[in-house]
Amino acid sequence: MGKLVLITGGSASGKSYYAEQLASQLESKHSELDGVIYVATSRVEDQEMSQRVLKHKNRRPEHWDTVVAPKLNWEDINQIVQKNQIVLIDSISMYLSNNLLDFIGSNDPDNLDASCMEKFIYQQKAQMDELCNLFLQGTATVITVSDEVGWGLVPAHKMGRLYRDLVGRMNQILAQKAQEVSLVVSGIPTRIK
Repeated sequence: MGKLVLITGGSASGKSYYAEQLASQLESKHSELDGVIYVATSRVEDQEMSQRVLKHKNRRPEHWDTVVAPKLNWEDINQIVQKNQIVLIDSISMYLSNNLLDFIGSNDPDNLDASCMEKFIYQQKAQMDELCNLFLQGTATVITVSDEVGWGLVPAHKMGRLYRDLVGRMNQILAQKAQEVSLVVSGIPTRIK
């Protein structure tokens, strides 16, 4: 049976670095594991994001396999989690952002009605449940990273509120299903489950 770990925290809190350190520790502690697969969900659409991705890549061990998956293809994820290895997904909140941007497309988010947005969140909930079940039915240790987005001000724009609600609800699903949950604040991880 697979193991699911959630690492959450605010932006630039150190959660990705902590997740990488945890994956490295597990890899060195368990020689029977077949290494680490790093699943990168970000889209690189400008120079600034390209530099961020390069910074993350440069601090990871070179022998880790990297899969670029902004959409988390179910078949690929299912194959990955069936192996006896560590899978680090960085990040669920970026994956959800990609889904939200695809959902809105060229539409004005302020013109979306509440029932349409709630239907989208419901669909994402069903997909997150399925994704967590894939993780837990596999044999891999899956470390997921996600932003904690609900501690700031209520966003002024509808799209910001939709994103906040989406990530908050999906993090709740992940936290319920995960065997371990850690919150990273100012670079300090605290295990909360």
